[in-house]
Amino acid sequence: MNRKFYGCEKEDDFTWSRWFFGNLNTDKGLKEIDAYMQEYIRYTVTGRHYKGNYRIKYDKLKQWGYKSLVHEYYKQKNESV
Repeated sequence: MNRKFYGCEKEDDFTWSRWFFGNLNTDKGLKEIDAYMQEYIRYTVTGRHYKGNYRIKYDKLKQWGYKSLVHEYYKQKNESV
């Protein structure tokens, strides 16, 4: 998913974030997508949808390479100022 959202290292990559971040003025939808992605990463690991999945902490998701859309949105927004 990181490649779909953020692309590779090349500056001219056409990516979801490059296309949509400039058109957003709120992070509400990004928070929903982040929550969905985190839930499904945990599901992928456990094979179940249940509250016990939250034993897999956010820090572990980050270790596995997860990047928050909200974080990346504000990072890009701050870089363009």
